[in-house]
Amino acid sequence: MKARQQKENVAKTPHRPLPLSSGWPLVKTALLIEDTILIQYLHNHYLQALGFIVDIVSTQKAALHHAFKQRYDLIIADLGLADNQNETLIRHLRSTFSLNRTTPLIVVTATGTQDIKVRCLKAGANAFMVKPVSKSVLEKILYTLGHGKPSFNELEHQPSSK
Repeated sequence: MKARQQKENVAKTPHRPLPLSSGWPLVKTALLIEDTILIQYLHNHYLQALGFIVDIVSTQKAALHHAFKQRYDLIIADLGLADNQNETLIRHLRSTFSLNRTTPLIVVTATGTQDIKVRCLKAGANAFMVKPVSKSVLEKILYTLGHGKPSFNELEHQPSSK
């Protein structure tokens, strides 16, 4: 399985229509750019649970190939790809010729220094997460980006407006 994914075969999750009340289009698509198999599995699982159909790639080259051919609703990109030079991937995704220049872009990295975070945000990322990422953190970031609705847990813990 690892060898197959390393050959840049794109894994597609099953197509599931969403209810109209979700606040998203009927079908949400995400591009997951990650080279670690375990992290691919976890993030794919989280995104599926949030109603996304996910394309998974493991290199910058494959990511740009997909991003220039298809419009996504969300992109999650690992900053530490072997073929990614610093914020190069972010800059390419935000270029004039990209179909995804305005798509919400979340950068994930194992090294969460303030300097790296600032550079990624300046390059065009919308949000920044440090590994390991939980589903609840991902949900909160999507909500702050204006995509999705708060979970029931968030609604229960909000102060009443009395």
